[in-house]
Amino acid sequence: MSSQRTLTFGEFELDVENQRLRRHGVGIRLAPQPFKVLLVLLESGGSLVRREALRQAVWGEDTVVDFEHGLNTCIRHIRHALGDDADAPRFIETVPKLGYRFRAAVMAVPPSAARPPRLRILAAAAMIVVAVLGAVTARAVAGRATQQAAVRREAHDLYLRGHLALEDSTQGSARAALELFETALAADATYAPAHVGLAQVYLLKPSSLPGVPPDLAVSKAQDAVERALALDESLPEAHIARAELRMTLHDWPGAGREYRRVIDLAPRHSLARQKYAMWLAYQERSDEAVKEARLAESLDPLSLRARETLAEVLRHTRDFDAAIVQAQRVLELNPNFGRAHATLAQCYLAQGKPDAAIEEFRRSGAFSGPLGYAYAIGGRTVEARQVVEAIEHRYVSTRGAPGDIAMVYIGLREFDRAFEWLSRAVEDGSVWSLKTAAVWDPIRQDPRFDTLLLKVGYENDVA
Repeated sequence: MSSQRTLTFGEFELDVENQRLRRHGVGIRLAPQPFKVLLVLLESGGSLVRREALRQAVWGEDTVVDFEHGLNTCIRHIRHALGDDADAPRFIETVPKLGYRFRAAVMAVPPSAARPPRLRILAAAAMIVVAVLGAVTARAVAGRATQQAAVRREAHDLYLRGHLALEDSTQGSARAALELFETALAADATYAPAHVGLAQVYLLKPSSLPGVPPDLAVSKAQDAVERALALDESLPEAHIARAELRMTLHDWPGAGREYRRVIDLAPRHSLARQKYAMWLAYQERSDEAVKEARLAESLDPLSLRARETLAEVLRHTRDFDAAIVQAQRVLELNPNFGRAHATLAQCYLAQGKPDAAIEEFRRSGAFSGPLGYAYAIGGRTVEARQVVEAIEHRYVSTRGAPGDIAMVYIGLREFDRAFEWLSRAVEDGSVWSLKTAAVWDPIRQDPRFDTLLLKVGYENDVA
């Protein structure tokens, strides 16, 4: 077939010669490989196109890249460009383990050179009329497209800044992240990653948001996750946020299904595997967790977060020496990486080294429950009480961090008060580490602790 043609489907046009996708005449950016995949699907006549056929058509016989990841990424980009829904597809239907089928009717508009002479003359006259009458409209359309692209770039930039703020452990970073994500959505309400960012703030750092009680934070997170998935059902980060929401709501089996779904969608997505590794570690599935964390690190070897996640997984599996070595490797690359200092501190606490732990907690920039616990274990009860009083004071306005308060009271050996606050933490879904964290060991044999474990709803404890 000639490359000088246009394929139309629905409100879209695919200009094959110039490799352009348009919707109602407005250009939509599509990278070369997704464009080729879309073209193959359009030319299939509605038949199943197997994954192997796509590999040969787009990547060639001798490809050495990760084809599976590349094809999944291409399909995700195409669906995003078309506004398609993987669960209720209008255009691209996934045939599990086989390939894809294009569902919509496709029409080929032939090149003008293929028309009879008389029709060519009429077409030329029509083109002149359209050119004269449509010049202003064309400029307006181009202007709108340029403006839309600028808005999307602005939203993306704000999202990246919000993401960096969310990764920061210093005071005020969560509020800064929230404001950046909200500003991104004010610029472009259809930018799905910014909705995911909002969800992550409400799920992971609600105690940093005065005036937002846990139940409201969960509600806001749920709304943001569903908005993100409605905009881009194939966005891995949205599924990760949904999994964390499931854990907060005590639906650990549902979280596991969501993590496995995102890994099926994007097998080489390092963050998804990091989160899944932690989900496994929290449930004492140690060998699986370490294996998953090492795979996540290998997929993104330059990521400090991936390296630190392995240290955190090793800590939860009680391999404290290996966790310390891994955290120190992270700090060799970035001495100011707060999460690695916090992991070191937790390991030192578990090894009975409160003074070393206190120093690492200070370096982490996070003055919270674990630091108060370290003070208490180290016999510095005055400082421990100062920490817990400050957290309790913040709790009045934030309703956040009851688990941190419980930690300090465990260190102070005031177990009844510890259970009071730990029960609140379990109730609002803010504590995930009951099975594995060494900080809970002093109360682990109390029957009240078994009751809390059942309430959390870990996967292997659910019938």
